[in-house]
Amino acid sequence: MNTAVSKHKTVVHKQVICPFCSLLCDDLTIQVHERELSLIENRCPKARQGFEAAAPMLQPHIDGQTVSLDQAVKQAAILMKQAQQPLISGMGTDTAGSRAAMLLAEKSGAIIDHQAGDAIIRNMLVLQANGWIMTTLSEVKNRADFILFLGTDTRKDYPRFMERFVYNKDSLFLKKTHPRNLASIGNALKLELPAGPGHKPPISIACPNTDLGDYVSALLGLVRGKNIPFTAISPRKLSRLKTIAEKLKSSKYSVLVWSPAALDFPHAELTIQVICELIRELNHSTRAAGLSLGGDNGSGTFMSVCAWQSGYPFRVSYANKYPLYDPYNFSTRKLLERSDIDLLFWLSSFQSEINIPENNIPKIILARPSNKPAPVAHVFIPVATPGIDHAGNLFRTDSVVSLPLKQLRSGHYPDAADVINRINREI
Repeated sequence: MNTAVSKHKTVVHKQVICPFCSLLCDDLTIQVHERELSLIENRCPKARQGFEAAAPMLQPHIDGQTVSLDQAVKQAAILMKQAQQPLISGMGTDTAGSRAAMLLAEKSGAIIDHQAGDAIIRNMLVLQANGWIMTTLSEVKNRADFILFLGTDTRKDYPRFMERFVYNKDSLFLKKTHPRNLASIGNALKLELPAGPGHKPPISIACPNTDLGDYVSALLGLVRGKNIPFTAISPRKLSRLKTIAEKLKSSKYSVLVWSPAALDFPHAELTIQVICELIRELNHSTRAAGLSLGGDNGSGTFMSVCAWQSGYPFRVSYANKYPLYDPYNFSTRKLLERSDIDLLFWLSSFQSEINIPENNIPKIILARPSNKPAPVAHVFIPVATPGIDHAGNLFRTDSVVSLPLKQLRSGHYPDAADVINRINREI
């Protein structure tokens, strides 16, 4: 880590990795003065909100009363031991926190899930049933000559994706003479091309994401050369689909980009399945791959840890002393709606917002502190943020690399992994 220290106790950290979206951008410059952080270079809304959030001084609570960390840990352990069916969820943490939470699930007989499980399952059902052909961020940046965005506006959830991987001047591909072509289908995405000769306007087909499966199915038929009457698609949009189909077939390396979180409608896995089928079809005559943008709030990291420790990606129960996988019934949302659990253990070390579905189930909450009132819980323990208050590791959205997070300031709060391991020792 490159640092420069002034006499005013201001430290500047360069080449900082941002843990607040799954792109894990590694080129940030952060200034630290006392405990306040300022994002100096390569700003984006998510990074600015994550790094520059206030750092209040809070203490653990038991039923709203301030207590020591030891007392909070012991009470959390008592509650976990007494619970007939606890649920561990949220899971906004790094590799070490995920490993500790998996051990806690095993020792307490808990179900363990991630708060993004409803989005993750859309990809997992396709991967488990049929497999897929995927690529990496580096391949997109350096090799893709045609990128098709499907129902995903990257500007909102991944603000620097276009800058770093589509329009990056250091791209090996963009140093060549021919242009990179772009297209989008689904919720409107305004693609902005860089200035310069040879760039053609992107092709855009606006439609509700709920109709995306129909459009991709039609695109698959066109790629296969089928003369199908697409009565549900207007002639103008069908003409654009035909153009996209021709570009997919003539491209040397096309990439289809989607985000499972953006496909929030019933049976969205069927849409992802036909996307993957289109990619397979293209590979009969050219090269094509998919890129799924997801893994925020530690979900990609948790899936990797859960898979190598249990054999399953998430939604695992240890109630019978061995891992039982049920991607439908072990959903956090469903378990809370049906009141099938009697204790909720929620972990959120990246976000101070506690996005727990409304319920009256007793709670143990480990979360990043904020200036807002502490969430209502039987036990609340403020924890440190990976990549700010302590070092750690996270998996990037393409799941091919785990990147190291650096500590930027002295830690006032304990790591989530340390707290959970202390609870584990009490059980």
